[in-house]
Amino acid sequence: MRIRLYDGDRDALRHLFRLADDSDREIDGYMGKGEVLVAEDGGEIVGQLLLTPAEEPGAAEMKSLAVLEARQRAGIGRALIDDAAERSRKRGSKRLLVSTAAASTGDLRFYQRAGFRMLRVERDVFGPEQGYDGILVEGIPLRDRVWLDRALGPRAPARHRALERREPLVPAPADLRHPRDRLAHRRGRRAVAGLAARAPPVDQPGVREDAEVLGNRLARDPQRRGELRRGRAAACGDLLQHRPARGVGQRAEDVGLRAHAPARANGPTGASVTVTRVPSGTATSRSSTREPGSSSS
Repeated sequence: MRIRLYDGDRDALRHLFRLADDSDREIDGYMGKGEVLVAEDGGEIVGQLLLTPAEEPGAAEMKSLAVLEARQRAGIGRALIDDAAERSRKRGSKRLLVSTAAASTGDLRFYQRAGFRMLRVERDVFGPEQGYDGILVEGIPLRDRVWLDRALGPRAPARHRALERREPLVPAPADLRHPRDRLAHRRGRRAVAGLAARAPPVDQPGVREDAEVLGNRLARDPQRRGELRRGRAAACGDLLQHRPARGVGQRAEDVGLRAHAPARANGPTGASVTVTRVPSGTATSRSSTREPGSSSS
């Protein structure tokens, strides 16, 4: 898949614009503005994004974003947004704006996961005079519009960008001062890597969140991190509990060890032998070794 500028007839993309907006009147008003980015896969256009200058200074606006229904939840929309953000940043924009219906909870969730934050709400924007008459979105009347924005800061070095793609919310090593924080960073990297390895492919039907999103949620969730830490501590405690006890003043090498004796031609097979190391000068008693299952006389 590749993302490129579209320079053809925009009316050929109307079916994509129609996925994002129910009003042909509104679509006719903005479809010729700005520039259109398209996601192309195998010669087929599977998504589009209309990027226009915003009314606010130092900002750009995503006027329309749509992906074919059969190709949704595969990272195409996120790729279009990232490309639009990078183009806007290079032109000097400080923010990227987008608006969507307040009734569309799925779109609000998607944009916030893509780095946008709530900005403001405009009431009674969608009505019959704009071409929206009696429309329900997810069972909610279409009336109000929500604006969101995403900050466009300076681009990170290539090494940091690669790290963010693998471990999005694990802090960079340069930000870690205390050895405890560096240890938590290493554990977080292992947890995210293991979770990503177990995640199903993002293009598999029915997958709603890709491995990156799951890694974000694990890195963000302090309760889950606490459960992992407590689990590791409990495992360490179990190991310490099952260590052989030793007496006061007794060295570790003096603790009794149990071993399984090898089979001998002239002796019982599978016999249990106790080997004990004791300090020099300590009286010891000899005990006979019996075949398992035999009784004492």
